[in-house]
Amino acid sequence: MSKLFTLPQEVVLTSSGDPIPGAKAYFYEAGTSTQLDVYTEYTLTTPHANPVIADAAGRFAAIYYDPNDDYKVKVTDASDVEIYTQDYASQSEAEVFARTSEEIAQGVTPTDYTAQPGYITRYGGGTDQAAATNNTALANALLVADIVTLPQDGDGSAYEVSQSFTVGRFGQQVIGSATGDSTAVDSADAGIRLVVKTGFPTAGGDAAQSVFQLTDRYQAIKNVVIDCSSIADHGIYGAGGEVTHGRIENVNIVEPADDGVYFGDSTWMYRFDMVRVTSPAGYGFGFYGSSGITTIVFSNCYVSGATSTGGFYLDAVTSFTMNSCAVDASPGFAIVMGEGSQGVCNGINCEGTAKLLDMDPTVSSGIKPRLFVNGGRFINYGNDTTPPATLIDNQGSLTFRGVHLSSALSYTAFLTTKANSKTYWEGNTVEVLDETNSLNANAYLEADSKVVLSQNSEEEKHFEAQGATPAFSLNETGGGANDKIVEIRRSAGVFQVRDLNDDYSANTTLIRVDRSGQDTALEVDGNYADDAAAATGGIPVGRWYIDSNGFIKQRLT
Repeated sequence: MSKLFTLPQEVVLTSSGDPIPGAKAYFYEAGTSTQLDVYTEYTLTTPHANPVIADAAGRFAAIYYDPNDDYKVKVTDASDVEIYTQDYASQSEAEVFARTSEEIAQGVTPTDYTAQPGYITRYGGGTDQAAATNNTALANALLVADIVTLPQDGDGSAYEVSQSFTVGRFGQQVIGSATGDSTAVDSADAGIRLVVKTGFPTAGGDAAQSVFQLTDRYQAIKNVVIDCSSIADHGIYGAGGEVTHGRIENVNIVEPADDGVYFGDSTWMYRFDMVRVTSPAGYGFGFYGSSGITTIVFSNCYVSGATSTGGFYLDAVTSFTMNSCAVDASPGFAIVMGEGSQGVCNGINCEGTAKLLDMDPTVSSGIKPRLFVNGGRFINYGNDTTPPATLIDNQGSLTFRGVHLSSALSYTAFLTTKANSKTYWEGNTVEVLDETNSLNANAYLEADSKVVLSQNSEEEKHFEAQGATPAFSLNETGGGANDKIVEIRRSAGVFQVRDLNDDYSANTTLIRVDRSGQDTALEVDGNYADDAAAATGGIPVGRWYIDSNGFIKQRLT
């Protein structure tokens, strides 16, 4: 950076060092061809003629200028043959940044040298500029700078654009410089806004229809509101090559026409901090691939108002962590996990969302998903008039610990454990907000599935339904011998096991008890067979309880 100092009386010389009598100095507004006054005295009262003409010795009189203005000067000989032109030639308080070697190499000429390299305003962009001008300015900034900045510009903070932009340099960052909360929806409370306008591509695939395409390692986007205006499919897209070690921070993606964030194969070591997706037509965060997606971290991320799907879609993500994330007012599942996905969710808050979790390996030969949920809550106030059959659909290995579920909807079952799947249910509660509805704290098991209920107390039950009887029921579907397992560990409350297929002779129910308290009651509908009784046929229908030694006994009165 530099400041240009001009001597009070300048002498214009030829290349051989001779003065140029009658030389002329034309003064313009910096970056334009509009003439701008300079003055004969420091009070800035009397303007010079423009051009100012040198004397016979080639010497100009003292020239005064307004320090609030930036000037361009063109110096010619007496016949108006140009000798040189200098933009931003005045010695003002503004710092002047010379053209960088990268700008020269890429053939990019700044229009405002007082803006730092990488600032969109340096290349002609502005909140008062048309989308086409901002397209060129932002593309040029991304071409020549490692840090691209969208500064607060004048009274506004919205840059209109109508094309997709490639973040193509190793370690490149796009940063909004204004103060404010970019995760806020209202522009009055948000930081810099990038607004998609008509003319943005509506065909060409996910990459072409994304506002930003991330293509390399250690890239970042920070402090920006990306308003897709229901035109751009995605706010941020990353797929192909090695899109790794990146970070998306304090970003709000508004009204994307598909998923707000879309990532594919070979994405790893990526962090999403305080990222909000508002009113997506698809998922808030979508990860689609078959390999190479791992070590993804979501912290304080939020999806709200999805119009048709839900929050997080995670397919083949072999390692992910969610910390204090939320999904609100969405008709689909808060989390969908596909083949091979494995993760930990430390706190999930869902309010007004129809469904909580779908673990669905879509590839027949695939590895079942695994998820550990530690703490959170799910509340549905009944705003969805056509609720799904189940709140949680487990087709993998699921551990739920310390989660509170409340619903005013009539789910057939809040939990479905599919074939060859396992559910570990520890210290959770289920509450029916409207007793006229039929949640009834039901859970379903399919063939070769397992549910483990453990470490609960009378005050902190796994399953609780106000006015519903029993407090928890396991309803079995499917057939086959010994193909469902229910384990009750140190639990209190009333549990019911029913065989919906009435195939008692197949001995389909295997119940294991780990020294539960005597207050635990077990109601069996159909024959019951444990390992010892399997060959002889079962126990008659009736009320049963588990004594302090873990033995099942019939309650005779």
